[in-house]
Amino acid sequence: MRFENKGLLHSVIETVPGTDPGSGYTAIDYAEGTDIQARGEKIVRNVIRPTFSPKGHVIGAKEYTLSPQVELRGGGIDVTLQDPEADPLLQSCGLAKQDAMVIAVDTIVGTFVVGETITNTTQAGETVGTLADIDLGTGATGVLFIKNLQNPPSDGDALAGGSSSATAAVDGAPSEALIYIPTSTRANMKSSTIHFYRDGVRHILTGVRGTMELDFTTGKRAMAKFALTGLWNDPTDTAEPAATFSSIDPPVCYGATLQVGSLDTDEAMINAIQFRLGNKVVPRGGLQSAEGRASFEISGREPGGSLDPEALALSAFNPWTAWKNATAQKITALIGSTAGNRFRLGLPYALYDEVAYRGRDGIL
Repeated sequence: MRFENKGLLHSVIETVPGTDPGSGYTAIDYAEGTDIQARGEKIVRNVIRPTFSPKGHVIGAKEYTLSPQVELRGGGIDVTLQDPEADPLLQSCGLAKQDAMVIAVDTIVGTFVVGETITNTTQAGETVGTLADIDLGTGATGVLFIKNLQNPPSDGDALAGGSSSATAAVDGAPSEALIYIPTSTRANMKSSTIHFYRDGVRHILTGVRGTMELDFTTGKRAMAKFALTGLWNDPTDTAEPAATFSSIDPPVCYGATLQVGSLDTDEAMINAIQFRLGNKVVPRGGLQSAEGRASFEISGREPGGSLDPEALALSAFNPWTAWKNATAQKITALIGSTAGNRFRLGLPYALYDEVAYRGRDGIL
């Protein structure tokens, strides 16, 4: 007899794609409803026999699918910023991880441009990194989000945009960050090994790649739902090893800093934001492979999602015209307030697929 509520999920980024590294696993808490499935082609043997009873089928190329739901929480700070426990799963979804920095600035002059190089003019023009995004505050203040981090600035340093020539001064000590950016370069797409235990039965998935969805609902935990596919390895009776889990509680979805195009988020409440990465994961066949699958590849991406702001007068917020004209909207959501346990979803170029009225407790 086996128990339903006993299990373990171990994951690690692979050094050699499709090969279990054998160590370095991260234990990941996962929600109820997570399970594993065997997938394969059922090959019907249409042979002529002196009976209507069919010949037994065989299974062709095969793989595992796994759909864990995990809390979205940070890894905390232990001298330096630590990886979130979901890091191997995030990287397996075609998200390239980079060291990053969040820099509060003031006395902004000009308009910084996303994608430009930021230099530190106080330090002889040394390169800070690339501007991934910017949130503007009141007056001449704002926050710069830096990727491709090279030389962290200090409080009071003067910064300049390489193509915009905009300038600003660092206001306070910058914060360490990690940034996960969708990549379309195969060499930058990682794969992982997962050891999934169901009360003493171990399934090993290698070469894992997949996609994910995020759910930010008011008063709930921020959740990430993954749809992962990995190479087949025969299951074995193997006891769960000792595992150390993160003691960090997930941030609850309230007190968020939001931006949705021109919507006044102080006036119109948003109850939920869902985002799906929309990766297309395809099998790479191969006669040389043991089970008919050489690897799994991310061959495309069709992101999407939904949000539900309260309706305002069209003079204040007009998604109908934005939909009609295919006008890009910037959407951001910052969840959590504790250093090492907060995260920001940044969608710099979002378009409306559809607009419709809905009701929420009698509110439009």
